[in-house]
Formats: sequence, C-alpha cells, structure tokens
Amino acid sequence: MAPLEDTDWKGSLWTLAEPLPRNGTPRGVMIVRSWLPIVAGLAALGAAAVVLVVVLTPGSRDSQKATEQVALAPQYEPGIAVPAPAADTATTLVTGDPGAQRAALTPELAELLPEGRLFPEDARLVLHEGSWHENNGYANAMGTVSVRGQPDRTVLFAFAQRNGEWRITLAEVIA
Repeated sequence: MAPLEDTDWKGSLWTLAEPLPRNGTPRGVMIVRSWLPIVAGLAALGAAAVVLVVVLTPGSRDSQKATEQVALAPQYEPGIAVPAPAADTATTLVTGDPGAQRAALTPELAELLPEGRLFPEDARLVLHEGSWHENNGYANAMGTVSVRGQPDRTVLFAFAQRNGEWRITLAEVIA
C-alpha cells in the first residue's frame, strides 16, 4: 500500500485515518476544535448586531407600541374641592379609635381587612384641594398620608355613597 502522502485522498475525510498525533486527537478534529470558538464568537456578534439594529431602529414596532401606551395612559385631571362629608370620612381613617376607622370604610372593604388599627396613631392625612371627582354615587380624591419617621405617601382614595354617606372603598398608595 502506498503512503498516504502519495494518494489523491489528501485533504479528504480519509485523512482522519492517519496515525494519531502524540496527544491522541486526529488532526482534523484539532482543526475543528481550534476554529469552533472563533465561529461561535462571530455568530454571537452577528446575532447581537441584528438585535441592536431591530431594537434601536426609530419607528420600529416596539418603539411605536411604547409611545402609544404612554400616550394612552390616563392623566389625573384637576377636580373640585373635596366635600366636607367626604373629607370628614377620610380623616376618620387616621383617628385614634379603631372602631371609628372601620366605620369610615364600606362594609365590603371592612370585612377584607384584618382586625385592629388601619393606620398608626401618629398618622396624618391631608386631602389635596381640587382632587375630587364624582359620578353616580362614586368618587375619588388624592391625599397625602404622613407617618413620623417614614416618607410621605400620596394616596388615591375611592369613595362610594352608602345610605347617603360617603364611605371609603379603596385606598391605594400611588407615590
């Protein structure tokens, strides 16, 4: 049999039949192993470039959707002064008596909350002037709740009219 160098098979898959080098790995496998990280790196760079082009292209679908969502976000428009009965109900939430605090809530909300005080004894509530919005027995207003040692919180209060009186049906911290 002729030596491998003298055949026309040189460079073909048959060259893997050559004797193994000292480390025991065929020469063709060593070449593939040395190029594999380079090819993988180039593929990763190409994929990253495509992602950047798609994301950063002005007018892409994602940027248009984000712009539309911001444009559709409801804005809190100025309202009217908070009526005195509703203001009294809201300030009752921060009184010292847990029973009076619960009396300011709708029965449905009072049932959901755990027993005890709703706000700490040193809590203060100031309703924002001109934040009252009312429609068909429901209303909302904004206020600031202050507790000593904690940052002030802006709270959205939702009211429902029950038996001719305003009761709080929701209080949500929004800032």
